Amino acid sequence: MRERENLLIKDFRILKKRKKNPATRTRIGIGNRANHSSDEARKLSTSDHSKSSFCFSQNTRTHTRVIMKRFLSNVRRVGNNESLGEFGKMKVTVCSSSNPNRVVETIDDLPEDATVLDLKKHFQRKKRKYYPSRQRFMKLNETKETEKDDASGGKKKNSSHKGEPLVPDTKKLSEFGIGYGDTILFKDLGPQISYQAVFFWEYFGPLMMYLPFYFYREKIYGGYFGFSAKECAKPFQRAQVLALWFHSAHYAKRIFETFFVHSFSRATMPIFNLIRNCGYYWTFAGLMSYFINHPRYTSPGERQVTIGFVLSALFQLGNFRCHVIQKRLRSSGSSSSETKYVIPSGFLFDYVTCANYCCEIYQWLGFNIATQTAFGYLFLLAGMSQMFPWAVQKHKRLKKLFDGTNGRKKFKRRFIVLPPFF
Repeated sequence: MRERENLLIKDFRILKKRKKNPATRTRIGIGNRANHSSDEARKLSTSDHSKSSFCFSQNTRTHTRVIMKRFLSNVRRVGNNESLGEFGKMKVTVCSSSNPNRVVETIDDLPEDATVLDLKKHFQRKKRKYYPSRQRFMKLNETKETEKDDASGGKKKNSSHKGEPLVPDTKKLSEFGIGYGDTILFKDLGPQISYQAVFFWEYFGPLMMYLPFYFYREKIYGGYFGFSAKECAKPFQRAQVLALWFHSAHYAKRIFETFFVHSFSRATMPIFNLIRNCGYYWTFAGLMSYFINHPRYTSPGERQVTIGFVLSALFQLGNFRCHVIQKRLRSSGSSSSETKYVIPSGFLFDYVTCANYCCEIYQWLGFNIATQTAFGYLFLLAGMSQMFPWAVQKHKRLKKLFDGTNGRKKFKRRFIVLPPFF
């Protein structure tokens, strides 16, 4: 008990000293100004003096408020027979994002200059299963209450909460206006997996789904689907051989880009995305391979096959070129600190906002012209239905950020993703 009293006395002395020092410093400053000559005094700007005085008094009030919070917090802890908090450490209350009235955890040993990553690490010490990439913290900005009629005819109050995400992890909590004793909202993002792992498996799978139908043709079509050995032993047509090489090269390129070209703005994504993405890519690869390598497959004309694969090869190389340009833009550090976005330029980016999507679409169009399968065209349409909304969002974002005002560049692109159609 004696130790607690000594700590409270120490807290009170620090608080008292903080309150006294600003007044002392202010009096000293006024005295020094009085010693200036009258000419020098007239040169001093009244506006500058008022601004500095305002900033000084504002900082003083902020520090005093924080010290007072700590002092009163320790007084409450003594009353509740809890261990006292430590000076130089910050205390925050973590509540559920779905119900801010429900306290998840209290963290009282954060450094005053703690970052968001520090908060995540301290929270993991309290809740072991929530590793940092699984956590999302938000600052509670406002709470709105609405009334709705319930089944019994009465009024039911519903609360909606608006939070500001605490990103990036390197930013200090104080930069979000979070101080001692404040409340932070927590959301569990669920089990996470790295972007590289997801990309690798969703691209490695199509290789494994496509190749068996080509190399084990007799066993699969003859043993499982009942085709005769004579039909299965027929030599592969030129379109089938080229389709194998182009399909394999495409996904081999994707795997290479995953590890050596792409950089990800986030380290992880929900593990459910792995199941969804793999199901999408693996299923279409298997269905396309089944019909392209089928013993009764009928190839288009030689000229059509050549035109289709030449088109596919050119745009596959163009897609790789676009990804390299994007990598250089990110690594050059040329992005604005305000927007974190840049205008892509060079190659097809001078004409198309999302040139990488453009090349991807035309590459698969060329592949389907050469192979002519229904599931190949369905795969192309499914990919376009995903890429078109992403391209429109990116185009609108760049037009809004780079509107030509306040010294910013003017974003001008005629096409969004698919020239000359879109």
